[in-house]
Amino acid sequence: MPAHWTSYNTDEGPSFLPEDGRTLMISIVLDAGAQKDFEGIRVVVVRRENDGAEMCTDLARSSYMMGLNHRKALTTSRIHAKSGGNRICMAENEKLCTLIFELAPSQTYWGHFARLVLIGHQTSQPSLRVIHDHIEHKVSSTILFLHCNHSAQPEFSPGGNVRKPTRARAHYVRVIPVPETRPPQPTFNLPQPVLSRIVFLAFSDKQKGWRRGLLSCGLVCKSWVYLVDFFFNDFHDSDMCRLDHDPPNIANVARSLEKDLSRSPLISTYSPAKYLRSTRVTNTEFMMFCEAQNRILRYATSITNIAIESTHAFLFQEFYDILCSLKDVNNLRVTPMRFGPRDSGDIRHLTYEEILKIISVWPHLKRLNIVNWKLSADLDSSSSSDVILENVRVTCPIENLNLRIGKLTGPLLMRLTGPSFSPPTLRVVRFDAIKGLTNSDFLAFLLRVSPTLVSLSVSACPMWRNSDDEEYAIDTAMPSLTSLETLVLEGDLSSEKALIQKVRQRPSDVNIAWKRHCISLCNPLMMRLESVLDAVSVTGWDSIHVYLDTPVGYSPQTSVEVVQAAKARGIDFRLSISPMELWLENIG
Repeated sequence: MPAHWTSYNTDEGPSFLPEDGRTLMISIVLDAGAQKDFEGIRVVVVRRENDGAEMCTDLARSSYMMGLNHRKALTTSRIHAKSGGNRICMAENEKLCTLIFELAPSQTYWGHFARLVLIGHQTSQPSLRVIHDHIEHKVSSTILFLHCNHSAQPEFSPGGNVRKPTRARAHYVRVIPVPETRPPQPTFNLPQPVLSRIVFLAFSDKQKGWRRGLLSCGLVCKSWVYLVDFFFNDFHDSDMCRLDHDPPNIANVARSLEKDLSRSPLISTYSPAKYLRSTRVTNTEFMMFCEAQNRILRYATSITNIAIESTHAFLFQEFYDILCSLKDVNNLRVTPMRFGPRDSGDIRHLTYEEILKIISVWPHLKRLNIVNWKLSADLDSSSSSDVILENVRVTCPIENLNLRIGKLTGPLLMRLTGPSFSPPTLRVVRFDAIKGLTNSDFLAFLLRVSPTLVSLSVSACPMWRNSDDEEYAIDTAMPSLTSLETLVLEGDLSSEKALIQKVRQRPSDVNIAWKRHCISLCNPLMMRLESVLDAVSVTGWDSIHVYLDTPVGYSPQTSVEVVQAAKARGIDFRLSISPMELWLENIG
């Protein structure tokens, strides 16, 4: 069978259609060159298993079409969900042009709507179920109508105003053969930065129109068609900074993905910030943005790096389900919403427990960054983390963990270290402005990740101790932190034992590189200069920075002795004392 491609677009239907907003029209035309390759046209409509049965539609001949004698009578074979089976079977020795549409429900601020999308020529996904199967023999064109229980999805004007559908929504498909004499598609061996540079030089004078210019060139010039994919790409090169003034329109990108699912691998990174044109939006604009975001995440199945913020409350469940379906993500960043409507009641944030449930089904997550989160109990006092996370187990190999501004408990933190029966994977950890953890919680965490932990930074995280005699968690765990290379502590989190109990032995093999281990201590309340002097003589750290805001028993002579002792051992040492603004430094 010769190769074919489809030209697909949607528009408001003809004027003779009823103005009920519930009719969807499908028009299919075989190009003259394609008619000889097919013996008829087949249209299949599918829906997902989890979509409600109320979205089932009737495919039938409309009464107002009876007078048009040039149309053939439609023959429809409807397959109900109860009959089971979602396979699209083809008759033997019958060449039919088969087109598959997906009927999907969409819940918005204004109610429930129906959306129809062309998804391809064949499908075998078990989550799709056939609800209509229509065949017409020996025809080169056909028009069909779907009568839905809900209106077609509304559209948004550039100003954010909603325009609800009136006439039928028309879907036009034209099937065109690919010429056999088509020249082979060139393969570019140039790296992506070079191709990005070519695009930049061609459109650098169009700071706010380069995407439109690139798309126009690709549509009319064969030499540029292979670079159209850069329309979907982010330019991270420093030379591309001027092009960032032309962010893509999120609704246009979502529509392009729906029309051609082969573009889904082009989007490997998603961040709402890439599509923001303004931080001040109306509720309608916010709703439109979140709805388009859901569509992008639904079809961009190759995303590996994702930054997510809050979403509209009416779209939260769909947003949550789509995130759970992304299985290839290895880098996740969750941050507060940078923009939104004035009515905060329309904004829905992901709770810490919901984030854990999402990443529990992601097998490849390695980097996790959460900023300014809430616990479920903060939103609903009757909620319990133990109940919400029952049977939820985070098994992804997280290597880099960054938690900033939030409240945690020991059990919730330990869930990020993986199952107890598996080896730890955490290498880099940063905690900033976290409340709720105790010294014993922190100790249990450190002992769990000690075999692999390479870098640790903790600041503005008060950790309650049972008494002043209770040893700091970092002091107790230091002998076990054999892989630790960088340590930054701010606040009452350690004593001189963090220096003394760091023991290292140089490798006997001179060919093994000697990595420098660095520690920075800011305002350790219980640390005295005399103890620092004793620690410098035995410590295994190669670089030490101690900042004392209110030093206990300060002595200039002792400070000089500390510096000299560090110099004698070849240690890079810096002692900063405030408010006297005294800096003693030695670089050995």
